[in-house]
Amino acid sequence: MPYIGERNGELVSPLNVADDEVVDCPACGGHLGVRDGHYNRGKFIARHFFHKTGGCPGESDVHHRMKTIACFKLNQVFPFATVDDERAIGDRVADAVATFPEPIKPFGDGLVVEVQHKHSEKAIGRVSQEYLDHGYSVFWAYQSDFHTHDMEFAPHRARLVWPDALPDREGLAGYPELTRQLRQGEFRETSTRRVPFPDDYWQTHVLELCSPVQGHVQHDWEVLDDVWLHSTGRRIAWFTIYQSPGGDTYVELWGKDKQTNHTRHTPVRWTFEDLQPFGDALSAARRALDDAESDPETGTVLARSQFSGTGETRGWFALYHREQGEIGVQYGRQDRRGNARHLDLAYREGDLGRLETLGQRLAELLA
Repeated sequence: MPYIGERNGELVSPLNVADDEVVDCPACGGHLGVRDGHYNRGKFIARHFFHKTGGCPGESDVHHRMKTIACFKLNQVFPFATVDDERAIGDRVADAVATFPEPIKPFGDGLVVEVQHKHSEKAIGRVSQEYLDHGYSVFWAYQSDFHTHDMEFAPHRARLVWPDALPDREGLAGYPELTRQLRQGEFRETSTRRVPFPDDYWQTHVLELCSPVQGHVQHDWEVLDDVWLHSTGRRIAWFTIYQSPGGDTYVELWGKDKQTNHTRHTPVRWTFEDLQPFGDALSAARRALDDAESDPETGTVLARSQFSGTGETRGWFALYHREQGEIGVQYGRQDRRGNARHLDLAYREGDLGRLETLGQRLAELLA
C-alpha cells in the first residue's frame, strides 16, 4: 500500500489529499486514489493510496509511511485534536503532531510523534526537551511499534509536559502558602475549608453523576417516556426520554444486571435534526442484517449515527460486529477533551424494531 504520492511535482501523503482526488505514483507514474482508514479483520489500516489500475513494484519510502501511519494513530487516539505531519515547532520540524484545542494534563498543548528510522543520530534528550519547552509532550516511535499498517502508542513511554517540563524546585519552594503551612505542621488545630467543584466539569458531567431520572436528585426535570430495549433476562436495558428545565430533550440509555443490581446510564442530548440520521442508520443496519451472504469482519460497523449534543459534548449510536459473529449495540457521549462514556450491549433479535420505536416516539415529542 503506497503512503506517498506526487501532485504537481511535490510529494504528498494521504493525510493531505481529498477523498476524490487523484495523484501520481512517484515510482511508476500511474494514477493513485486514496482510501480512508478502516478496520480489516479487527486490525486498523491507516489511510493510504492505491493504484487505480494495476500496480507497480515500487515501495513507498519507509520513513514517510511510518509518519503517515503515526498521524492516523494520533487521529484515532485524540479525535478532537488537529493532526499535522511535518509541522514546525520552534526551530524543529516534527514528524507527526496532535495539537489540542486546550491544554490537557499530562500532555500539555499536544503530542509529538518522532519516528526513529535510520535517524539514530537524533539527540533524543535534547530534541525532547525542545518540544517540552514549547508545551508539547513527545513519543518516540521505533520500527517495533509499527505493525503493518498501524502503530502501537504506549503512553507510559512518552516524555510528558507534566511533569517533565516543570522547573526544579528546592524543598517546598513554589508551593502555595497554605500547602507549605500544612506540610510543615504549622497548623495545630483542625481547619475546614470549602473547595468548589470545577464548574466546567460539573456542567459537562453532572448528568452522569446524578441522573434526573432519580427523582430524589432533581425534581425539575420531566420524564416523558420509557422505551424498553431488553426487558427480559439477567441484563435488561431501556431508554428514558426526559426534558430539562430549559426545554432540551435528553435520551438516557440504562443497563442493569438484575443479579448484582449494578446499574449504568449514559445521557445524550437530542434535537429534531438528529432524527433523520438516526433513521438512516437503522435502515442501513436492517439492509446489512438482511444480507445473508455477507460475512463481515470483527469491528465492522453496520450503522452509526452522531448526535449534536451540547456545546461541551457530542453523542453517538452504533451497531457493529463483535467477535464470533455477535452484534453489539453502543450508545455513548464524548466531551471536547476526549473523555468518553458509553454503554455496550449485546444485540438481541428484534432490537432494530425497538430502536425504530424510539425514533418514532422522539419524532412525536420533538415535532
